Amino acid sequence: MHCLNYNNPVRQESMTARFAVVGITDFTMYSGVPLSDPRINPSDSPNVQRCHSCMHGHLEMIQNFLNNDSSKYGIFCEDDILIDADFMNRINPVIADFAKQNLDVLLLGYLVTRAITHHPEYQGELYRYYDYEMEYIWGTQMYMLSRAQARRIVDKYACPEASTIYNPFSADWTITKEGNRHILYPMLAIEDGKSTYEDEGQAHFHALSHSVHVNSSTYV
Repeated sequence: MHCLNYNNPVRQESMTARFAVVGITDFTMYSGVPLSDPRINPSDSPNVQRCHSCMHGHLEMIQNFLNNDSSKYGIFCEDDILIDADFMNRINPVIADFAKQNLDVLLLGYLVTRAITHHPEYQGELYRYYDYEMEYIWGTQMYMLSRAQARRIVDKYACPEASTIYNPFSADWTITKEGNRHILYPMLAIEDGKSTYEDEGQAHFHALSHSVHVNSSTYV
């Protein structure tokens, strides 16, 4: 497990405790990319700077996976999530389903404001799997990448000029939206509902995404 923390000791402590509760002992916490990083343009708006910081943080986390983890698949998450209490018993069947579907990307936790009830593209042992439209699935709360897809993402987006070539330069539009991709439902992780947002629309969207799904499984 690879977790992006953005140098927040409170969230780091909280996520470490959650990992312990669900039995995740092998994880790496990444401190993220500060807004002062030279890759971030100081003349951009604060929202764009934060978005680019997050994107660079995800890219560094994925690069570290490629450099230091020999696993066939990588699981990545952010530091403001609740995790399914039975995560360790459920993740191996999910990995098997990932391989059977020949996926590049699987969203294990994401933002969506309604329950997903239509017929799935694939029925796994424990979960239903769906293709998804870009318009209503967002977020990098928790996701799985094949090693090949991790390499493709880093090669494409970690170059110095990427933030000027790709607009928006955002994890939502890149890591989660490329390759052979599915979501699973119910989710293995959901946003914890504690984050605050200056934009009223964003605040409502995140709060609704949490409230709709918080009872779909047992999260800690």
